[in-house]
Amino acid sequence: MSTIYIPFNISILKTLKDALEFDVYVRLGKEKFLLLMRKGSRIDQERLDLYISKGITCLYIDNNSKDVFTAVFKEKAVFEEVPDKSAEVENLEKKIEEIGSENIKEIEEKTEALTERCINDLFYGVEINTEHIRNTTRLVKNYMSLLVLAPKNISELLNSIDENHYFHYHSVSVSITSIFLSRILSPDNERIQSITGMGGFLHDIGKAGSGEHDLNPVLKPKIISTEAYVKHPERGLKLLSSVENVPEEVKIIVYQHHERPDGTGFPNSLFNVKLYYPSRVVAVANAISKMVAKHPFGKEMKPKDAISELLASKGAFDSKVLQALAKVYNIR
Repeated sequence: MSTIYIPFNISILKTLKDALEFDVYVRLGKEKFLLLMRKGSRIDQERLDLYISKGITCLYIDNNSKDVFTAVFKEKAVFEEVPDKSAEVENLEKKIEEIGSENIKEIEEKTEALTERCINDLFYGVEINTEHIRNTTRLVKNYMSLLVLAPKNISELLNSIDENHYFHYHSVSVSITSIFLSRILSPDNERIQSITGMGGFLHDIGKAGSGEHDLNPVLKPKIISTEAYVKHPERGLKLLSSVENVPEEVKIIVYQHHERPDGTGFPNSLFNVKLYYPSRVVAVANAISKMVAKHPFGKEMKPKDAISELLASKGAFDSKVLQALAKVYNIR
């Protein structure tokens, strides 16, 4: 049975403040529809205005979303006959792709700016090779670009693109540190460096939508339940399971980043030999980032003090990774 699409006036989306609770389509031809906005994403008002400026007057939902749509807008009148001239717009599909490319470029620019900010916050006063900084920035931008067109189950991460949003800030900070550590531990293996960096970038994707990293106006983070916290690695693995452009090794990192060599971690209390090595790298990167990077719920520590504290927690972190961390910060 073919899908039935229901038209609505594009302008009604301008009134929506929350994330979409339904997929949105545009009609390219008589029976041809293109998925334009995914469920879970937020409306980009500037992008919406661009669609309107290109001549798109009408968008669509599928019939299964009608009740949800009506509940959101509380206006059944929006389903009245809407003149749809979208399919008459010359080269519409190409124009939509151009808007998408502009959006990716904007995301890359914001990510590059945030990467620079994170490096400054993490390594203030530390001499860092400029070539390493360039390569790290390139990798982080690639991670973000790779995910822009990924399935809707990671849309929460993309919604955190604002550089002042702690979730994205922390993700980029952990990714940067993971790359720097991996470069010392695996200097001749660029693939491992890239895999580890992406694992750091996505390590907390299981918290997306939980509210833990969402800040209220007085810059205090919301606290999620212990149960939700313990389950976020498993949820992250599940969210990424259908994302084909994320390597399997990265999914392992996301699942294991809270495991510890001494078996005290979660979700499976894995011991030394059962831990994927890049997972240990991201575990250290995650810990040091929370301690030395700027955050809204406490004063950051000096790197030397933070590393000393991590070294004191014997068995909780891999000793070779901690030695590499000291080298990153030029601490002997």
